[in-house]
Amino acid sequence: MTAYIATVGTGEASKGDIVAALSLSAGQMAPGFVLLLATEQSKPNADAILQQLGRNENNSLVHVLKAEPEHAQDIYNETIDVITRTLSRHNIRADDATADITSGTKPMSAALTLAAVKLGIGYLRYIAVRKTADQQVCAGTEELRTFRPLGFRSSLLLDSAFSLMRQYRFDAVRQLLDPMPDHLLSETERATRQCLLCLAAAYSCWDTFSHVRFQGEIGKAKFAGSLELAEFRPSGHSTRTVLELGRALEAGKLTDLAVVDLVNNARRRIEEGKYDDATARLYRACEMLAQWQLAGKHGIETANVDLNKVPAASRAWLEKCRSGKDGEVQIGLRRAFQLLADLRDGLGIRFVSDKELPGVLRERNDSILAHGAKPIRKDAAEGLLRRVEKLAEEVIPDYGSKTALLRFPWSK
Repeated sequence: MTAYIATVGTGEASKGDIVAALSLSAGQMAPGFVLLLATEQSKPNADAILQQLGRNENNSLVHVLKAEPEHAQDIYNETIDVITRTLSRHNIRADDATADITSGTKPMSAALTLAAVKLGIGYLRYIAVRKTADQQVCAGTEELRTFRPLGFRSSLLLDSAFSLMRQYRFDAVRQLLDPMPDHLLSETERATRQCLLCLAAAYSCWDTFSHVRFQGEIGKAKFAGSLELAEFRPSGHSTRTVLELGRALEAGKLTDLAVVDLVNNARRRIEEGKYDDATARLYRACEMLAQWQLAGKHGIETANVDLNKVPAASRAWLEKCRSGKDGEVQIGLRRAFQLLADLRDGLGIRFVSDKELPGVLRERNDSILAHGAKPIRKDAAEGLLRRVEKLAEEVIPDYGSKTALLRFPWSK
């Protein structure tokens, strides 16, 4: 079903001119529904149009604006409301509606134009005429012009894409920009759109731990167009560090960079209010930190502990950790830190001496993403973040600078 929406004025010449023009415009469309926006003064014109079109209360409506004639914002708000209600009531898609801005006051026409862009109205139209030097209409010169306001809407939606980028909603950026018609944008906007698409793809890779792919995608981003794009440009040092991290992970090697990146990833999830996701990442970062320290400093792999490299006092409890068909000694987070403490490693000693950390980690075990059914609270996620960072600072050289290098340019 289609709809025809028009603002109706009192007319510059006679009522008959306005009535005839809008009746012709609407009649050519043969819409399923006609909505006319009028004032108390122009309502007779609106009623006359519906009469000429042979409309009734089932397939048409005259809405008399309640807003003051010169209050453009109030007129816009009311226009949005009445169009939205009418289209919804009659099950009409916005893209199947046409808005005619030929008649009406300047605030009315402006309000309908902006509403059409905002709501995604399919077409805008107006009647253009030639006028004499003294601004008299030249009879017979009327020309109906129709165009899609999609270009205006697309232009405005670019601002939304920037907001979505800042919120780490990279899939939403691509869903918004992919169908956007390039030919309706200005040259600058086309460049901005293309760069945002490349940035969304790149940072989505980084955010989902595809670090090597990040470098390939970020290299496609051409920072032309809007100056706002500079906010998302990573430094060359950061890009190289992400690549270094990715290559190490592809080779199956855990590094301190992997710990830092995972902590930063958790911090972004906290910003989003995804506390369970953040806690799962922080738990893994904590475990990874112990694994990295055991492997790098002591030559011990947690997936297959060499009992010849551990203190004699540790062997008894480690023997109880044998698992799998090969009987390998495998240990998780707490036992990895206990082994570090047995080795008199400062990281392990700090972990086992922290009286509050076991309780925070227990909250993770009770969470819905681990072994329980409870959601993680914000304060619990933030508390775990602080504790994991303190542990990381204990052993990772230049932890602060590495954190900065592996942080999204616009992140907090």
